[in-house]
Amino acid sequence: MARIHGRVAARLTKLTRTYSYLALVLILSSSILTLVVALTPLEKLIFRLLLTLTSVTLIIGAGICTKRAVGYRKGVRGEMEVFRRLKSLPRSYHVFPDVDLFKGDIDFVVVGPTGVFAIEVKYWKGGRLI
Repeated sequence: MARIHGRVAARLTKLTRTYSYLALVLILSSSILTLVVALTPLEKLIFRLLLTLTSVTLIIGAGICTKRAVGYRKGVRGEMEVFRRLKSLPRSYHVFPDVDLFKGDIDFVVVGPTGVFAIEVKYWKGGRLI
């Protein structure tokens, strides 16, 4: 079994959580605004319209956050699948997951007797390319 140095998909897991929580906050905020609109007298039509537009904008933002969270979650799933394969390498190999760089990261760096490998994982629909 290869030697593992670090946590797998730590950055993607954090992004998934962040966008999921943000979507939840936006949905709750929109729900509160909808309740305020329902309780606002009909005479304050412009105020009600502004609150309704704000509520709709929050729901759209929640949808965008949810889509990003799902995308990051798929990335976590892909990295975990690759990690399961990499940890079965012989003990002479060292696996470094989530190597941070100045502008980005490398999903896995594998160092072994046959060389140094940088592995970038993409998790797409459809078939597998390994």
